[in-house]
Order: sequence, then structure tokens, then C-alpha cells
Amino acid sequence: MIVVASGTAVFVKTVAEAAIEGGIDYLDIQYSTEKIKTLRTLKYDIINNERLFITDAGFHPGLPAALARLSDQRLKNVDSSIIYSVIKQDWRNLNVTAETKIEFVRELVEFDPSFYSNGKWKKARISSTRDFKKVDFGKPIGIKMCTPMNFEEMKGIPEEIPTIQYTGFYIAGFNWFVDMVVMPFGILWMKIFKNIGIKTIANVMFNSLLKHSKPPFRTILQLEAENAAGQKYLLRLVHEDGYWFTAIPVVACLIQYSEGILPRRGLYCMGNVVEPEKLLKDIEKMGIAIEE
Repeated sequence: MIVVASGTAVFVKTVAEAAIEGGIDYLDIQYSTEKIKTLRTLKYDIINNERLFITDAGFHPGLPAALARLSDQRLKNVDSSIIYSVIKQDWRNLNVTAETKIEFVRELVEFDPSFYSNGKWKKARISSTRDFKKVDFGKPIGIKMCTPMNFEEMKGIPEEIPTIQYTGFYIAGFNWFVDMVVMPFGILWMKIFKNIGIKTIANVMFNSLLKHSKPPFRTILQLEAENAAGQKYLLRLVHEDGYWFTAIPVVACLIQYSEGILPRRGLYCMGNVVEPEKLLKDIEKMGIAIEE
């Protein structure tokens, strides 16, 4: 298996075709809507050549759909399964490449603010906070306002879990300056001028992350679920470093791959294909703190 861990989503077709031709499987940790579209065009080649392709691996995307599926195992007739995240990263200790910065900004601009409610997907109203949620992430992070951010892996959850009426992934902001100044300006600029000036916007955003991000530093993924009988389930995954939080679930997925637990062929998002219970046990062994 080739594990694509570089900021090279624009070359996905070249890499994927080489993997198919070379007779090997594929996994990537890139987040890109265009990447998903490209891989879909190769789906039948992947299946016909009996290859397994896993995309959107890591923390988010990667874990949200797996946690939604876990809630269906924990609660009978689960009605609501919502995943929240907050990232308080110490950006000063990271060496982020220019390509990664640009991919990061591009996806923030193009993200899908959708959530599933009462049997259908809805777009959040970004102009107000009506569709946002205040979430308590526990000490020392506390309560944060979170906005919907839909991933490819979440789109199949209502079909896989027929009882579910509410689901989605919500993420908290970075810091006041990035959320209120840099991102609104960057989104408006790129909608008008597309890729012109994207390097400058990316540099401004990351410089703002460096300057305004303050401790405590930790990354949290939190599942809140409830069934029709009113039973509630809360699961909180915590690590101090968001990059470790990305790498550990990938290793847990590769463990399932090496043990023959995953399908032999096909194109899947990681969150839709891993076995949730085993994944939870393995990521805990590798250092992600778990509170239930």
C-alpha cells in the first residue's frame, strides 16, 4: 500500500493510476473535494483491478463517520449523532509547506456547511449563528461556538443508520483574528478573484495563527448521541497535538488493513470502512485520551 502523506492532492490522478498499474493499494490523508471527484472517476478501474483505495484518512476527515457508526453500536435506535471538534494547536512548532498552506486555505473557502436534520441535508446560514451550536468541551477549553462542516464520509451515514434523524460534524474556530478578520476577507477575495493572491492569503492566515494562538493547546473530537428513548452517550477524544491526532487514526486503520479486517477492493473514505470499536481501542493504546 502507498500512503500519501504529502500536500500533493493536485497530483492524485497520477498517483492513483500508478498505484493501479503497479498492483498496490492506496491510502491518503489529504482533504480535498477535487481529489474525491478524481478518485470517483477511477472507481471502476480500482474495483476491476481488485485494489483497495482509502481516502480522507486521519482525524477530520477520518474519524467523524466512524464515531457516528460507533454511536449506533452504543445506543439502540440512535436518533441523533453529532460530532464536534476544537483545534488549539501550537503552530509555532510546525514547519508547514507552502503547498499545504494553500490546500488548507482553499478547502476552508470551499467547505460545505451542511448538516442532516429531520431526514434531509440542510445548508447552514453563515450570515447568522442560528445553525451554529454552543458546545462544552470540558476543562480547560470550555464552551465554544461551532459551525457545520460536512465531509464526504458523513453523507452516507443516514443511509447506513436508518433511525438517525440528526447528524453532522461541527468545528470551532481558530482564534478571534483568524475567524473574524482573515477568513471573511479571504473567502470574499477568493470568490471574486479565484486563485489570484492565494499564496498571500495563506501566508497571512498562518502568520495570524502563529501570532494569536495561545495555550492551552489540545485537539478534541467529541461525540454526543441520543436515542429515541432519551438515552444519551458522550465520547471525548483528546490529544495535545493535532498532528499526532491525525497520524494515530491512520496507523489504527493500517493495523486493520494488515490484519485483513477491511474489504479487499473498492473506494472508501476511512470513516466508512474501519471497524469503530477496534479503532477506538487502538488509538487509545497510541496515546489519544478517551473519556466516556
